[in-house]
Amino acid sequence: MLVNVVGALSELAKDQTNRLLLRKMNAIPALISLLTGTNPALLVNVTRAVGQCAREPDNMTYEQYFIGGGRGNFLPSLSVLASFPYLPSP
Repeated sequence: MLVNVVGALSELAKDQTNRLLLRKMNAIPALISLLTGTNPALLVNVTRAVGQCAREPDNMTYEQYFIGGGRGNFLPSLSVLASFPYLPSP
């Protein structure tokens, strides 16, 4: 079910208003935390959703994210994620 929910968020994030709402609701850190999973379908949907969010300049204020309260596994900034070639054009 989570795969479908994140897939729906990815589709919603294609719209600028929805990207801003996802940021206001702190959904971006929640999405990024899902990148540690092993479900391929979920990972595809998460990267699509985060990539769509990264297209919004106001969402780029997040410089970096960490898993585990700022210690341990570093995750790249949204600007890096937005540059992945497999993300569809808006």
